[in-house]
Amino acid sequence: MDSIFFELLQVAVGHRNSLSRCPSSQEWLSLFEMAKNQAVIGIAFYGIQQLSKEQTMVLPIQLKMQWLGLAVHIQQRNDVMNQCSRRLQKQLTKDGIPSCVLKGQGVAAMYGGELVSLRQSGDIDLYVDCGREEILKYLNDKGIKWGNWDYLHVDAKFFKNIEVEVHYRPSLMRNVISNHHFQKFIETNQDTFFNGSINIGEDCLTIPSAWMNVFYLLHHTFRHLLTEGIGLRQVMDCYSAIKSASLSDEETKRLVNAVSRFGMKRFTRGLLWVIESVFSANEIEDFCKKTTWKVDEKEGTFILGEIMQSGNFGHSDNRYQKGGGKTGKLIKVFKRSAHLLAHYPSEALAAPFYYGWHFCWKKSQI
Repeated sequence: MDSIFFELLQVAVGHRNSLSRCPSSQEWLSLFEMAKNQAVIGIAFYGIQQLSKEQTMVLPIQLKMQWLGLAVHIQQRNDVMNQCSRRLQKQLTKDGIPSCVLKGQGVAAMYGGELVSLRQSGDIDLYVDCGREEILKYLNDKGIKWGNWDYLHVDAKFFKNIEVEVHYRPSLMRNVISNHHFQKFIETNQDTFFNGSINIGEDCLTIPSAWMNVFYLLHHTFRHLLTEGIGLRQVMDCYSAIKSASLSDEETKRLVNAVSRFGMKRFTRGLLWVIESVFSANEIEDFCKKTTWKVDEKEGTFILGEIMQSGNFGHSDNRYQKGGGKTGKLIKVFKRSAHLLAHYPSEALAAPFYYGWHFCWKKSQI
């Protein structure tokens, strides 16, 4: 069933014209569930729209209408998310706070064509060029309610029905020593987060520069694989950023060095194999030539297995029942870390201890 699902996504991105066979009505239901679990429901429906009537003849009409309704809802939400992202960024700029959109609407615009409005959006992640205390003071001065905060970001109620995470750090590593070097790396390359832009309708959003955007998305996907799980939406985000990036030799060198420096080369080579296999993406071959990376089928097979089993952010993963409370969550982290230890030892070993460190760090900030 997985192969037919991948073929449907390949039709959606324009890399094939039809499926190798016509799915049965029960198989269409399975494809629908897979699309939901992987958070690519809109992308998959676009693929259906490109198929001939003969190939969708047994697609149950009720299921098709449900699928259509979800796709329309995704398009409508993307319109709202685009408007809110633009408004928020303009307001912060007016108030003297540089910002960039991480992932979200910034990467959606890279999907191209009709797929731009069919990427399943989550919340708005905004990285601001100021520290935690400064942004909390800004939110208080503006009368904007805020809730949970941690080492990376604070949840802010800029809009009624749209969640906004305001990042004062774009990302982290679970290994404390690696994270120290990672935050220094972010500081050194701070300007690269605010000198990119992408068109959204008649307006544009500030996003990271091309090489930093690719690195950030790879790192974000790597981090979530280690802690929760990832779905094909995150993989498609990375694919869209890679094929949209026109990197100079210097930018390519910076990307390659950053991936190697933070222990992501094995993961990246595996993920490139996943992108190439799932989307039949010929662009990966050119990207590999430029970066001198080779796709890693063995690691890619492992990563793809994790993706198909865990679903978007691990929501479909029943291997690590966490139970209730913080203890249950910690047990889940230990189990997942043990599972990934042979693949990514440094971060896997550090992950359980990160939560203890974060607890102490947050106490020290209050």
